Amino acid sequence: MNVTFRTRISLMLALSSLAVIAAAPAYGQTSYAESLGAAIRDWQANLASGAEVQTGIASRFEEIAADHPSGWEASFWASHAITQIPGHEGESAADHFGRAQRYLDEAIARYPDAPDKVVSEFHMLQSLIHSNHGFAADEEDQPALYQASGESQDLAEQANPDNPRAWMFRGFDLIRRGEDDAGRIMLTKALGKWDAYPPENELAPNWGKQWIDFWMGGAEKRERRELPPRDGQS
Repeated sequence: MNVTFRTRISLMLALSSLAVIAAAPAYGQTSYAESLGAAIRDWQANLASGAEVQTGIASRFEEIAADHPSGWEASFWASHAITQIPGHEGESAADHFGRAQRYLDEAIARYPDAPDKVVSEFHMLQSLIHSNHGFAADEEDQPALYQASGESQDLAEQANPDNPRAWMFRGFDLIRRGEDDAGRIMLTKALGKWDAYPPENELAPNWGKQWIDFWMGGAEKRERRELPPRDGQS
């Protein structure tokens, strides 16, 4: 084999290798999107499941977040899923919601230049953590947690006034305080905003709308958890 022919073959092989590399999607990005998208779909299909299933899905989000340290969405979903596990699965309330808080903090740290729309979602998840922690906390700790939840709602609305989750939470708070009519009006406004607020992609924050049907139902048929007034409210 002469030198020219060997050179030509080597060049052809090199070009073929480059073509294969260019055609193949980046492994990390594809793996991240596919694995996280599947976990989110599984979570959506099991919203009414018990603690064991919810714990398993939360663990999947945690694993994806650990495997893909550049992606903020997995940390966000891990935090959200942890807040939804019934009964905290043997953890104290402080430890359980502390774990949810750590994943939210991780998501924020991974997206330091987040646009206002995402910043609003960070604040709404913070509000959810404080609110659900308040339900599970000792009575003396509840007022501060509920106050912090309301303050996070304010920040979410300031970052993006069209975030329907901020309006939804205000409706929930009104109903918990016994102001059912005002709460339903607020929830109706939230639903009106939802259609104009689609998630940007499958991995983006997209939660809560299914809760509105429950809260719009007969208040007399559920056990209302009374909330103290927030500072500055009567």
